[in-house]
Amino acid sequence: MTIETSTLKDQEPVTTKSTSAGCLGEIGWFLSGAVLPFSSLSYYRKAAQKSVGSAVLFFVVFTLFISTLSTISIAISLFSGIGSIQQAYVDGDIPSITISNGNAVVDGEQPYVLVDGPDETGQNMFVGVDTTGIYTEIDPDIYYQGFLMTETELHMLTPRNGYQSFPLSDLNTAFEKDPIIINADTVSQAWVFISLLIVIFGFIFLAFWNTIIRLMIILVIALFMWGIVTLLRPKTGFEPIIITGLFAIVPAIYLSYLFERVTLRFPGLQTFFLLVFWTIGLLSNFLNVQFVTEERPLRP
Repeated sequence: MTIETSTLKDQEPVTTKSTSAGCLGEIGWFLSGAVLPFSSLSYYRKAAQKSVGSAVLFFVVFTLFISTLSTISIAISLFSGIGSIQQAYVDGDIPSITISNGNAVVDGEQPYVLVDGPDETGQNMFVGVDTTGIYTEIDPDIYYQGFLMTETELHMLTPRNGYQSFPLSDLNTAFEKDPIIINADTVSQAWVFISLLIVIFGFIFLAFWNTIIRLMIILVIALFMWGIVTLLRPKTGFEPIIITGLFAIVPAIYLSYLFERVTLRFPGLQTFFLLVFWTIGLLSNFLNVQFVTEERPLRP
């Protein structure tokens, strides 16, 4: 009994060690999916032998990671604007405004005109603040859109609603606040709040687009790919087709991003790269085509 017990004890570390090695191997395989589909044909052959569930899990994690990076980039761009806003107030480029009892008091040079001219569409637009009486309204014959704050009124001109004006006292009533102070601190706080909303909803949108919409697109393309492959290799299952596509999206995303960075973009660019790498992966899987030398024999 003593010999058997010691033998079992000796075997326990081996089992634990092999289990740990297996887990590390799976993690390594999972992480390598972010790199190897770009350069390794053998990776597609090995991936086709895995389960669809593991491929879908990798796809979800990878696309969520891409969505997170994009959201971080948006957040950095938005929150960096806080310093510019505060500096603009310090330099006097933007005046501080106080609205009390329906009257606006501007601490700065007037009239303050932010926009007066054509926008990107070539149509005239006006945005300004003036309590001196130089500007009293927006001329709809000149401008198609505009915003003007006078001493007692707020004027707005939009293509949809036309010309509108209402007393500033309505702002005090609507916000239940008197006075309403618009300065570096309040604008920065509002910018932070708006930026947080944009970041949160931006991540939700990007995650939905990159994960759900992309997965649906890949599924549709996989059905067409499956039909073509079964003409060449009857009785081919759907699993290796969809698995190859889920990993082929990795180099497609990388290359489309690089092309966009050098302003070489056109509609369907990422789909084009997806089809290229998907086709290469399928040829490598089913026809054993070698586009590059994957292994080099050692010279004696």
